Amino acid sequence: MHIHRLVSLSYIVAAALVIGGCVEDAPHDNPLDPQSPHYTGTSSFSGKVALLNLPESGVAAVRISTIPSTVTIVTDSSGNFQFSEIPAGTYDIVASKNLFIPDTLHVSIGTGGRQTVVFAFNGYPEVVSVRILTRKIDQWYPNPAYFAEITADITDPNGIADLDSAWFSVDSILFPLTYSVTDKNFQLTITSYQLPSNNLEWLVGKPLTVIARDRENSSSISAPFYVTRTIEQEASPNSPAFQDTTSSSPLLLWTPPDVRFVYTYSLSIVRVDNGSEFVVWSQDNIGNHLLTYQYPSILARGNYFWTIAVVDEYGNYARSKESSFVVN
Repeated sequence: MHIHRLVSLSYIVAAALVIGGCVEDAPHDNPLDPQSPHYTGTSSFSGKVALLNLPESGVAAVRISTIPSTVTIVTDSSGNFQFSEIPAGTYDIVASKNLFIPDTLHVSIGTGGRQTVVFAFNGYPEVVSVRILTRKIDQWYPNPAYFAEITADITDPNGIADLDSAWFSVDSILFPLTYSVTDKNFQLTITSYQLPSNNLEWLVGKPLTVIARDRENSSSISAPFYVTRTIEQEASPNSPAFQDTTSSSPLLLWTPPDVRFVYTYSLSIVRVDNGSEFVVWSQDNIGNHLLTYQYPSILARGNYFWTIAVVDEYGNYARSKESSFVVN
């Protein structure tokens, strides 16, 4: 009895082995099958690009690329982006946009995972516009004063508070500009004595630039700009002059400058009280065909002086010496 059962069991085992040897392994061609040679696990990946120090401010139209490359997308109007399906793996995620510092994050994306990252984007400061104007102020003592005024409009994607400094550059010489809260721009006044030749003419023809730097030490430089003109010849006051006594509405007379460019006049009357000076009237854009101008109001009794400036079409000017008079 025992022998018969043993023989039967042996046949069963042998048959199972034969059948098993005749059956091939199941195919693994499905890319979702982890055993498939074509298997690639996928996941979703999203994020946001926001301004550095201003996380609530998203940056639109930023290019988001992956290394190794899969696809490039751009952020929406709120700075958000999403890769709805991306192979699992390790990537460098690169964010880039004109006028911003490119930024890279290193991430590992697991199969089926949902990962979120945030880029803190820093923009380059931008020098929007720059102007330089030359000045000559003639005076009785000691000598005429010459100087140049530089103004620069500078912006920063991260806000004006991110701007650290601005510099006027000429021949590798740097002069710092100061921010004016009132005018909302950067300003600098350079006297002729701060220049190597002690003369504003040294600036003429030289490429001038302004360099802007932010708090993250990112910087940009303006396009070159130039001095348009230095004016040496000014108009000369004729009357009233030398403490002349006048009526309360004086008639101002002058001799024109000997120049060949287009210009206008600018007139000013200043009151002098115990050494203090107060501008009581000024008038710009007076035609260069005029040689006289009637003061249009009434001056109180006191001591005064007046000046006349020659102003070219760019805004450069040369101002006359002070011409004093007394109103009785």
